[in-house]
Amino acid sequence: MMKTEIIYLLLLIFILPCTTNGQYAVIRGTITNEKSGISLENVNILETLSGIGTISNSTGEFRLMLDPGDAELLFTFDGYKNVTRQIKLGSDTTINIQLEPQLNLKIRQKVNVQSGLAQKTNKK
Repeated sequence: MMKTEIIYLLLLIFILPCTTNGQYAVIRGTITNEKSGISLENVNILETLSGIGTISNSTGEFRLMLDPGDAELLFTFDGYKNVTRQIKLGSDTTINIQLEPQLNLKIRQKVNVQSGLAQKTNKK
């Protein structure tokens, strides 16, 4: 009986590393400004289903290790519209994301107020 337990234990020790190998898929890519093509640094990347996230580096590149299957990536950066991508992960994947600049509503109102004041002072 002791021999069978030792054999099962040895089989478990040798088989376990084989089953855990390759359980992650790597998503990598580059994030750029849609209009200028300039790489964007410190963009937040969040996989919303697992809560795992990262940020882009100084050249706009990112790398994220996730379990294979469905993934929903959310890209956020101040001054840009948020982007969401649905991805089916089976193996390593490369995606390139372009973020569209967004003029903040408060900035827009401030510009309108300033231009209105400028027009009033020109009339006097």
